[in-house]
Amino acid sequence: MNNAEVDFQHYKLLFSDEVLSRFGSRYFGKAEVRKKLYFWALKNAIGPLFRHNLVFSAPQLRCANDVFPEAALADPVADLEVWDEWRTGLRRFPYPGLYTRLGISNQEHKTSAASSVGVLGEILAGLLTQSFITPLVTVRPIRHWPDFILLTKDGRYAFVESKASAEPDTPTMQGIKGISQELLGEGLADTVQELNADPSLCVWLAFTHVISVQPLIVKVTMLETEAPTTRQKLAPMRVPDAVLEGLAARVLDLSAAELEPEMPELFSELGGPTSRETGRRFYEQTQRLALKKAEQVIRPEVPDKLFAEALKVIRDRIRDWKPRRIHLEVNEGRRLITAKQTAASGRLTSLRYTEGTDQRLFLADLTGELLQELTAQWAPDWSNANRPWGRINNIDLWRCSSAVLALGTEFLEGRSLRESRRS
Repeated sequence: MNNAEVDFQHYKLLFSDEVLSRFGSRYFGKAEVRKKLYFWALKNAIGPLFRHNLVFSAPQLRCANDVFPEAALADPVADLEVWDEWRTGLRRFPYPGLYTRLGISNQEHKTSAASSVGVLGEILAGLLTQSFITPLVTVRPIRHWPDFILLTKDGRYAFVESKASAEPDTPTMQGIKGISQELLGEGLADTVQELNADPSLCVWLAFTHVISVQPLIVKVTMLETEAPTTRQKLAPMRVPDAVLEGLAARVLDLSAAELEPEMPELFSELGGPTSRETGRRFYEQTQRLALKKAEQVIRPEVPDKLFAEALKVIRDRIRDWKPRRIHLEVNEGRRLITAKQTAASGRLTSLRYTEGTDQRLFLADLTGELLQELTAQWAPDWSNANRPWGRINNIDLWRCSSAVLALGTEFLEGRSLRESRRS
């Protein structure tokens, strides 16, 4: 994976009551709404409020690739490079015989893998988001809108949605005008719908556009949007349903992980279903522990004035949790689970070799003390997005929300994050 040179810009767009009401109506068709919102945004967006060139290193991108994207791709940049070779004619379909360097005939270009471009967009959106909006992700929805949900320091929830495109060697305009009508219109239409449902939110749209693959040059435009202040003040404060769902799932996952070492009979038959009785006991104990842990887990993720109601809803969802039949992971899965249990103690543990290298990917969680240090010292600064969290023996450590990752040799195995020299 290569370094990525990013031309970054931050814009802001404040919706009016008229725009939210007009385009929240079903009177207009979806295509018409997208088109009208696109041209309205070009006239009314403020900015750029900040512009900066950032270079994200290959190790940082590899580490972030294990955390932020929804799709599981080993190396999205390598996928883009293969596509670029087909696109530029460096590769041709392998008919038998010699290959000529003369372009005397044309082959239709292969299309870029939407997943590769999208993954790169989500990686950059995640790294930029944690540098400026807030340092920790509250919920990472999978197969649901948006891509990231965060609780800001002023007690508001920020929704961040990533959209990406690739048209190498195609001239584009600067700033918000360089975003395609299709992507910007779609993002704004989704935003109108969400702000009409909950005006207290702040919605960010992160647009990534690949300009060149080799070298990797990318434009990223972050568009910050809000409902009008009057609507924000009148809107009843509530915890979004996506947050409640995500936090309930997190509480259950943490409780199950805590119980697993106490029930070795769960793993007596690897790869097969457990007995019905063992499964029933495991779920009942998980549910019981989750009800106890809920308050501790969700306290940092919910504003104080909404905490009591959110706790009640989450506990109700835990009580309504319907167990599924347990099928245990195979040995490789258990190795990963064991590694992550070690990582939870704040010590780096190896997950796997990185493709095409002799280095391994290491993971550690920020412990309670380090999380407190992070939230106390963190300040919004886009230019911090490509900076390492710290170093051990001159090996960069990269923070991705509450996890710290690194690429290195076995020297890193078991090293505590407290040993690191913080950036």
